[in-house]
Amino acid sequence: MAGLTHPANVWPDLEGLVIAALRAALPDVQADTETGPDMQRRLPMALVQQVPGGGGDGVVEQQSLLDVSWFAADRSAMWQLAGRGHAVLVNLDGVDLVLPRDPPASVPYNNPGVFRAISTYQITTRATGRA
Repeated sequence: MAGLTHPANVWPDLEGLVIAALRAALPDVQADTETGPDMQRRLPMALVQQVPGGGGDGVVEQQSLLDVSWFAADRSAMWQLAGRGHAVLVNLDGVDLVLPRDPPASVPYNNPGVFRAISTYQITTRATGRA
């Protein structure tokens, strides 16, 4: 509608919330938004990335998609990490709702000493204020 404007809302930093929650609940796991060149020495690791997509009205609520890659030194540890991390994410504080969109799936990684599973979560939040 012409002439109708909405003030710019401020949304929570979802990557930051998830990384903080993973670090607090899983102190043996490195959680970050980038793997870095020394990633194999940082295992086990959770790579947290907000990705395009989601929904919501953009005024009061927002639904964002977050991919989490779970890295470990072997396949069994990878699945255990994905399960432990999932338990943290579905109980995430500071958001309205977390829905698993895609369960963890094994995805080959370009390193025989690293195993990876990726899962996607839809996280619903409300604006925390105005810019």
